[in-house]
Amino acid sequence: MAPSTQAVSAAFFSTGLISLAPNVVLFLFPSYSADTRLPFLSLGQAVAAGGLLGDVFLHTLPHASNTDQAGLWILLGFTLFFAVDLLIRSLETRSGRQHGHDHNRKETGAATSIHASESPSKSLVVLNMTADALHNFTDGLAIGASYAAISKFDNLSFLSMLTSRGGLASISILLHEVPHELGDYCTLLRAGYSKAQAIRAQFLTAIAAILGTAVALFAVNEETHSDGLLFVTAGGFLYMAASTILPEVLHDNGNASFRTAQLLAFVTGVGLLYLVALLEMTGIITGMLDIIMSALTTYITSCK
Repeated sequence: MAPSTQAVSAAFFSTGLISLAPNVVLFLFPSYSADTRLPFLSLGQAVAAGGLLGDVFLHTLPHASNTDQAGLWILLGFTLFFAVDLLIRSLETRSGRQHGHDHNRKETGAATSIHASESPSKSLVVLNMTADALHNFTDGLAIGASYAAISKFDNLSFLSMLTSRGGLASISILLHEVPHELGDYCTLLRAGYSKAQAIRAQFLTAIAAILGTAVALFAVNEETHSDGLLFVTAGGFLYMAASTILPEVLHDNGNASFRTAQLLAFVTGVGLLYLVALLEMTGIITGMLDIIMSALTTYITSCK
């Protein structure tokens, strides 16, 4: 059974909102030079690592309907990201070796080793974009499936759709998406992106959320079960946090106060996801959604 027009409209509206809102927040941040290694970026990466791990252990695993094979899928995702990282670093090394041959054959080995050890930014960017796109795709699946399931029972209006389970899922995803986007932003800046380039990259990965919504709405007859993909993405998050982001954070020089700030930033990233989990469990998000939609309905009615 095809979803109703109202369900399709509400699903894509919600997906567009969660894709646009976090990126709009990024415009409020000041512009930093891509070559400047500021404490802000290091702390931002620590927040990103905490947010990624918090998403895995506080959001993905608790919300999964089938955890029997979770460990296997997570290890698969971790291994896939490790393989991609190895491939990209190998290509970077080959490129560095060729660059050394063109300029000075005698210094090839030294140039290659330095290039490989000090320029991991390309692999970091690719892994970050891949993980973000996969994550956005699964978010789109969750939103699309929620609205598609609702449309099977009642022919609800657009506003009623937004106050349904689909709207609740969208608000929850938006809340945990904001810290993700902020962390990704800092990671891309550290990799050499300008502010504008980083924001454009975030918008590109948002396309995956729209695709996920479309797949859940039109290509699936029953409510989407995407635990396998969720766990693979979780494995990618684990690899990103533990193998690429945290090593860069540890590599930054700093005194005891700065190290303490890094730890607090990491805990903040975890805490943000924990707060979202608490809001979901206590039903506060449902209450917030009811208040927002009630005010919106009243406003629209008064304008007629």
